Amino acid sequence: MVLTAKNIKKIYNDKVVLRDVSETVGSGKILYLKGESGAGKTTFLRIIMGLEKYDSGELFFSKENGDKAGDISIGASFQEDRLCEDINAFTNIKIANPGVKDKDIASDIERILPGLDDKKTVSKMSGGMRKRISIIRACISERDLYILDEPFTGLDKDNIQRVAEYIKEKTGNGILIMTGHNDDLPDIFGDIIELQL
Repeated sequence: MVLTAKNIKKIYNDKVVLRDVSETVGSGKILYLKGESGAGKTTFLRIIMGLEKYDSGELFFSKENGDKAGDISIGASFQEDRLCEDINAFTNIKIANPGVKDKDIASDIERILPGLDDKKTVSKMSGGMRKRISIIRACISERDLYILDEPFTGLDKDNIQRVAEYIKEKTGNGILIMTGHNDDLPDIFGDIIELQL
């Protein structure tokens, strides 16, 4: 699978948010969108997911042989975690990933949130805990495309390392797109494609 963006331009209320953004990224690769707040990172993610229209340019997915791709499966974690408040972590993940075995969900929760009370509802959890649940929900199933908007915000050093290892392992066969503020991406990701917005 290959994602190609050519000269993407987006204007809001006469303000140019994205200007001539171009990049190509294939399966197994990581695209890191970096820039300060308001640089257009989230807008570009929304365009890729089809949630936002762009004003000019081209954006398309294709197979490795050049044929147009069909339906694209996407796992996404947004800056706002968008979890169901009155249910626990397990059920939040299961709802979005019905094909994943219960034991695999439980294992991933224990890996990323060790010792979590399985009766605790999301509404009673800290921002960092909620962020980690959102990341598991986005990454636990095999997808063509993984979109993680500022996945390490609000996490301490130990949890950043734990989550980074998890993300790298789970998303290795798909296209991974992450956003962040300039040089805050953990070294574990190694060779990445950087796009400054």
